[in-house]
Amino acid sequence: MAATPPAEAKPSPAPGDGLRFLVLAILVGAMAGLLVSAIERATDFLHVLLFGLESGTRLSASEVPAWRVLAVPVLGGLVYGLVSRQLDRRRKEPVVDPIEANAVTGGRMALGDSAVIGAQTVVSSGVGASVGLEGGYTQVCAAVGSRLGGLLGLHRAELRLLVACGGGAGIAAAFNAPLAGAFYAFELLLGSYAIPSFAPVLAACLAGVLVGRQLLDAGYVIGVSGSPQLAAADLPLLVVLGLLCAVAGILLMRLVGWTERAFRASPVPPGLRPCLAGGIVGLLALVTPQVLSSGHGALVVGLQATPVLHLLVLAVVLKAVAAAVSLGSGFRGGLFFASLLLGSQIGEGMSLALASFLPLDPAGFGIAGMSAMAVAVIGGPFTMVTLALETSGAFAMLLPVTVAVLTASFATRHLFGYSFATWRFHLRGAAILGPDDLDPLHDLTVGSAMDPGRVTAAADAPTVTRGMPLREAVATFEATTAAELPVVDDYTGARIGSLTRMAAMRTYLDALDRGGPDRP
Repeated sequence: MAATPPAEAKPSPAPGDGLRFLVLAILVGAMAGLLVSAIERATDFLHVLLFGLESGTRLSASEVPAWRVLAVPVLGGLVYGLVSRQLDRRRKEPVVDPIEANAVTGGRMALGDSAVIGAQTVVSSGVGASVGLEGGYTQVCAAVGSRLGGLLGLHRAELRLLVACGGGAGIAAAFNAPLAGAFYAFELLLGSYAIPSFAPVLAACLAGVLVGRQLLDAGYVIGVSGSPQLAAADLPLLVVLGLLCAVAGILLMRLVGWTERAFRASPVPPGLRPCLAGGIVGLLALVTPQVLSSGHGALVVGLQATPVLHLLVLAVVLKAVAAAVSLGSGFRGGLFFASLLLGSQIGEGMSLALASFLPLDPAGFGIAGMSAMAVAVIGGPFTMVTLALETSGAFAMLLPVTVAVLTASFATRHLFGYSFATWRFHLRGAAILGPDDLDPLHDLTVGSAMDPGRVTAAADAPTVTRGMPLREAVATFEATTAAELPVVDDYTGARIGSLTRMAAMRTYLDALDRGGPDRP
């Protein structure tokens, strides 16, 4: 009698590959659109209330009485600093942002703490601090995805993906740019692309844009006069522009670190530092209002008006100082939009500096520059290319923008190695270079699983050191037939014990049981 062939095993579904998850992603995207609209309207309300603007008017492109320019950031910084200081004292653990969540905690984020971060970002921008709102968008929207996934008991991979859906939808809704939001999710919040993930991520971003359009009209659009186009002969200059933006981005990130250290070394108490920073920003705003808040209005005006070279140089310097002082003092926000604004000004400035020799288009170089500077500071090449094209509508600029972005990305990676988010992790001492999922063995070493009194391993077996990551020792076991490995001291090379295959796997499983990311 012929034997019955075994049934073929069906592959496990990939994360996000299913109708149920697609519906969840759309729901998270729609909620992200609502949250972005609420943050935008709350910030606008504070600008109307405190600076006397009309609703919908951009602070960085408005003429405000000098007394308000000075008083609001100072008094607002005072209240913000004192309240935030009390909140920080009550917080038991640091707030996890979406990149850190997807790298370390398997997508788990605290919704309450994230909501506080979002509120602090609104107040910071609302009182004129030179910070962007994008950090608040992604923090809150990603946390909503994390909370929903946790309530439904999603496993690690799906929870990480839902966090990316929320954060990407937040960016998409804010800029009316679904492709940029999707690439933001993949490049900056997941760190990888997977075909099954495209449908839920893009669906979430489209849902965020559709909801945002209903509540924020057309969303953020950069109106550029004419049709900016750059010729093939301009491509070498765009490489130079990418290099300039990379250097400028690195200097800006280092400036924020220097400013933070300067505030910490100063005798000014932490609760009063935002007040001092508010005074500095207010003084700079007397020269140009472009330093106030995120800079949305300044970017639009800069690309539509006829630029003047010395004013552009002055605006770049003052905006960089204002952003560094604001973030270094403790105001909440980020450098996302500041990098877009500074990059556009650098691009326009370069075109003006060469105008006597070459007839260049300032708007075209401005669009290329804003993407190049943003990728140097934030990262995400495809994110910044699509963001520039979707917000400006200048799709004919695809090749020039891509050249500038890839140049800036390559130069920043090789000269510096960090984006702003990962640079902040580095300053905190956290070894996180991106959102790539770190397995539970990441912080475990051979020393945590070795038996110091065991010396029975064969002398010809591969040797491991006490400080070696345990995951490397596990890989050694998998590559050999050894059941036990000698362990030596990292410095002296002396034999100090043995590591068995069973002990290594038991330590790994214990790590999962103690706080494994698979737990909801």
